Amino acid sequence: MSRNIEKLIDGLKNAGWLITLNNPCSTPAFNEIIRERFPELPADFLEFCSLVKSCTNSEITIMLLTSTDYSGISEVAFSWNEFEKESLLAAKN
Repeated sequence: MSRNIEKLIDGLKNAGWLITLNNPCSTPAFNEIIRERFPELPADFLEFCSLVKSCTNSEITIMLLTSTDYSGISEVAFSWNEFEKESLLAAKN
């Protein structure tokens, strides 16, 4: 884990955020759709999203998306691009 990511995770935890780290042996990779759509994602962002399984504030009203969410294997009811899909559906109607 890079020092930047370590500092970020420590800062979030100190601010009361609930963070669960991925098992290094089963960390989901970013799927190709995400990498193709956003080819210039910063390395720190990719590292954070790959290391963290879930990251929410203490009230569980705000969440940061991780590779688990982007790969579609999280336990969250909404997909990472739910707002986009709903907007496109509304625009069709």
